[in-house]
Amino acid sequence: MLLGAVLLQVCARQVAGVFALSDEIQSLCVCAIRIITLGYLFVGANIAYQGIFQALGDGVGSLILSLLRLIVVALPLAWAFTKSARAETLIWTAFPVAEACAFLAALFLMRRLSEKTLAVMR
Repeated sequence: MLLGAVLLQVCARQVAGVFALSDEIQSLCVCAIRIITLGYLFVGANIAYQGIFQALGDGVGSLILSLLRLIVVALPLAWAFTKSARAETLIWTAFPVAEACAFLAALFLMRRLSEKTLAVMR
């Protein structure tokens, strides 16, 4: 994810240039790519945590992360950002912010799960 994020940060204009876009749309596309890739490290960790939760029998924890990442945080935040004067660029920050919030929740859920698992093992 780190390599992908760095590559897209550096090559965003070239990626957007593959498509036949107007200059204004290409500029917005480059901005969106650069903002969204900031959340890639959280994306990788969140997907890993979801798999860990499922493997340890905590499907609810995995579901909570999915809902936080995709619906609970991202959609309301994106909607709120549409009310801004800078909506065309600001709206994309909803996705890395949602991933960061889900990551914090994953850390909390993992700690709770590990404490529960350790208590059973004692």
